[in-house]
Amino acid sequence: MAASRSNLGTYQLDELVKDLAALRAKGLERAADVDIPALRRCVAQLTDHQAGHLQLHHYELGLQAAMGEMGEGHASDCAAVLFGIAPHVRGLHPIELRKRATELHYDRAADRNSVDAFRKSHEPRILGALAAALLRALAARITPGNGTVTPSEGGSVGASALPVARLVVDQPEWRHRSLPVLLVEPEQPSRVRELTWSQFGQGVENLRGQIHHYGTNIDIDIAIGINEAGLMIATLLASASFSRCALGYVRTRSRGVSLRIDEDHTRLGPQLRTATAVLLCDYEVKTAPVLSSVCEYLYEAGLAAETPRYFAVMGALATEDPTRMPPGDSFDLGLLACYPVLEAARLADVFVGCLMASPGIDPPLGLR
Repeated sequence: MAASRSNLGTYQLDELVKDLAALRAKGLERAADVDIPALRRCVAQLTDHQAGHLQLHHYELGLQAAMGEMGEGHASDCAAVLFGIAPHVRGLHPIELRKRATELHYDRAADRNSVDAFRKSHEPRILGALAAALLRALAARITPGNGTVTPSEGGSVGASALPVARLVVDQPEWRHRSLPVLLVEPEQPSRVRELTWSQFGQGVENLRGQIHHYGTNIDIDIAIGINEAGLMIATLLASASFSRCALGYVRTRSRGVSLRIDEDHTRLGPQLRTATAVLLCDYEVKTAPVLSSVCEYLYEAGLAAETPRYFAVMGALATEDPTRMPPGDSFDLGLLACYPVLEAARLADVFVGCLMASPGIDPPLGLR
């Protein structure tokens, strides 16, 4: 059962600061082992999960929500480095993270004296500001008088009223795991739903988090976007998750039930022929064999048949019935309407931002 949305609970600012300091000292990856009761309850309410069942990405989402409340600036940038959330410092030891935050604060290479000065004077202020921002993020999720969740444009958590469920990946050819996904239902029957920028951003964050917590490092040589919306996703993931790897672009054109690749506008660099792994990105996957057609085209363009192909998609079709989504808080990937398409493409693995009902979703600005 999800954490209560209607009760803010009682939090003391100094308790949250103490817990944040403890988590910073041990590192975000060890959150489950650190004694942080106040922070754990706060994150549980922010992410609508039980405090005893929080996972690493829940803590990361909670902290990102707080940093969103802090706004852009020096304090939030330092906080992102201190907790290893900033893309360029992920996986570093807490001692190294403090050194990097010191360098960011003083805008110069850190020595022992500057690290010690940062730890004593500036770090407590940052943790205090982060704790206060956590409380603001939590309060922003409650509408005064009725206890319902309200959309907020300020951060990735609470930025969308879309519910979150779990997508269980248990197919033998893919890594077994449970993915957090958004549930997107049509606002009106038989009408395509256009996502807001906040919802689009939350979907990309889901994809990035799934890649980050995959369990092993995925070395992608080229991220290929299918059409303009797929290219946008590929660009963001290439920068956030794959050290700004090369980008490719495939444009498709449909006429009736037929599909062709528009070679005049498709762009694939020389990295394709030597790639050891590629990431395909698309905005949605339904029941049409677009993905398999793109894969066949990549083989013809020089991609070796044995090269692992990962797939990141914003929206996966859960059901062709626009009046309902499958019941429950978790979904079996093998039962989704789009699963035969994913299986036919012979992918190395998949990442899914959200599940959708027919007729599907549109990106912001109606990108294609």
